[in-house]
Amino acid sequence: MKVITKSITSYYYYYELHDSGQPVIEILKVTDDTYRSGVIGINEIIFVLQGKCELTCDIYPPTTIREKESIFVPTGSHFHATSQKDSEIIIFRLDPLQKLHGFYSVEDLYTEAQHHDFPEDAGKLEINEIMNTYLATLADYIKNGVNHYVLYEIKIKELLLILNAYYKKQHLCYFFRPVLNNDFIFASFVLKNWENAKNAKELAELAAYSEAAFNKKFKKVFGTTPYKWINEKRATQILYTITNTDKPLKQIADEYNFGSQQQFNDYCLRNFKQTPGNIRTQ
Repeated sequence: MKVITKSITSYYYYYELHDSGQPVIEILKVTDDTYRSGVIGINEIIFVLQGKCELTCDIYPPTTIREKESIFVPTGSHFHATSQKDSEIIIFRLDPLQKLHGFYSVEDLYTEAQHHDFPEDAGKLEINEIMNTYLATLADYIKNGVNHYVLYEIKIKELLLILNAYYKKQHLCYFFRPVLNNDFIFASFVLKNWENAKNAKELAELAAYSEAAFNKKFKKVFGTTPYKWINEKRATQILYTITNTDKPLKQIADEYNFGSQQQFNDYCLRNFKQTPGNIRTQ
């Protein structure tokens, strides 16, 4: 898909089940000096393949990302970015948080970061030869309209593999430093364990929090209540299972603890505006 504005051509891919309203992978071809500004709605990794980008952000001093460099900008950051004419930039928008680190656990990086004193500047990461080849191939796919979610699921996993296999652990700590904190550890725990709990109260018990303290911490980290968040995650899972598996609908209803097929139908009508049978047919 391609969108043309006065000074920028954007090629992008929307990842299925992504609900941020922004493309997960976007290629920007800058045809004149241009800028964008606002609040980062979801974690961004910005790769500059050609040209340069001047970034002013509330979590970093003003910095320049030059050709063959990348930077990580976390959710909620206020920013202003100016891109040089003829620049080419690839942006990845990634969630949930644990997807950032692939083989290294969040705890590993958090623990490693405690052993280093990093400067307060932006932790830029060089685009090495392996990463450059990967990005060039990805850009060709998107520009040529190869647009299938299976391919892009694989390419996102490949990005994480390259980060872990071809970059030093210390450098990844520096790069992802803005989110390596206690809130990040809490978020990682929730993302790993929410499916093991029937409700927010059980999840709080697993985390060894009182229910009130857990709800307060959850609202601070995720920006919503645990009840609403768990319901939305479960709805996403159910929709995916209906549309992307061959499991009988009765089996899906049983797996998600619906008391009857009618309860399952009512749930789908309430959340997806269609019965499970109609969802699968379409």
